[in-house]
Parts: sequence; structure tokens; C-alpha cells
Amino acid sequence: MDADIALFGKVKQGSIASFELIFDKYYQQLCAFSNLYLKDHETAKEVVSDVFSYIWLKREQIDLKANLRSYLFRSVKNLSITRKRGMKVMTQGMDEVSPEAALSYEHADSEILSTEFEKELEGIIEKMPKQRQLIFRMSRLQGLSYNEIAIDLSISPRTVQNHMVEAVKYMSSFRKHLMQLATHLGLLFISYVFV
Repeated sequence: MDADIALFGKVKQGSIASFELIFDKYYQQLCAFSNLYLKDHETAKEVVSDVFSYIWLKREQIDLKANLRSYLFRSVKNLSITRKRGMKVMTQGMDEVSPEAALSYEHADSEILSTEFEKELEGIIEKMPKQRQLIFRMSRLQGLSYNEIAIDLSISPRTVQNHMVEAVKYMSSFRKHLMQLATHLGLLFISYVFV
């Protein structure tokens, strides 16, 4: 059995130590790979961190059909391309972005005008701790990098990353509700809050 698959089996069972081993083994390679697409080291680091956050949060549902290395590089590639295009469209399992979603993204911001939807989203965000709210808003709503947020708030980029992992985890618990509301209101749902 591939050593990475064995490690990932332990990750699925909640082993932080195994997760850290995988993270340490691939982090630098994945950052360099992401940077090939993005040409921005800070954004590349964020992409890789987001992929690892996603993997940790969804570890029990992930069923590797190929080796772990392929899965990691494919996930980083897909998210890098999505970020490069400037969009954060919800993807299932970090699969390829659909052509329909890519074409409709240009109009997404103007379509999320519903006061009802915005109030619901705002109410969910406001339930987070104050500093996490601030960091989340700066990242997802203002588009600042983790490094820019860290400088603005005089905290470490790692603290920003930790807050974002928790914020995305929290917001993900409301994804289904928000998707249903968006569908009900006839809005294109984008998950700038979940990626």
C-alpha cells in the first residue's frame, strides 16, 4: 500500500500528526505549483492552505481514486485556475469548474442584490467571534490576502489562516441553507465565503 494512502487513512480517522506529515511533505511543492498559475506567492500559499483546510474538513468524505499526490496537485491546479480567473465558484470536491459557471461568473456580483439573501448572510457572519468576522470580511468581501490582513491587524499570517479555517468551517455548515435560499430567490449562488 502506498505510504501516502496509509497516512491519509489515519487522517480520515482524525490523526492531526498524519495530516501534518502530509502537509509538511507537499506544502512547498504545491505552493510552487500553484505559483506557476498565479504568479503571486502569497495567493499561491492561500490556495494551498485552502486546499489543505478543505481536505481536513472533508477528510471523512474524501475517497481517493488515485494517489494522494495526484489528488493534491489536481485540487491545487483547479483552485489556482479559479482564483486566477478572479472567481470563487462553489465546486463539489474541487472538481473542474463547469463552463456554465465560468461564463455566468461575470454577472454573479450584480445578481446577488437580494436584500433578503444579504441579510441572511450577514446574520450568519455576525454570529462569529468579532476578530474572526473582521478577518473573514477582509479576506472574502474585500479580497485582501492573508499577508495583507496580518499587516493591517498586526498579527501573524498563521493567525489569519487559523481564523479563516475556522470561519470557512463555520460558514460551510450554512452552505445548504444559503444555496436553497439563493435558488428560491432565483440568484446565482457563488461561494466566495466557502472557498
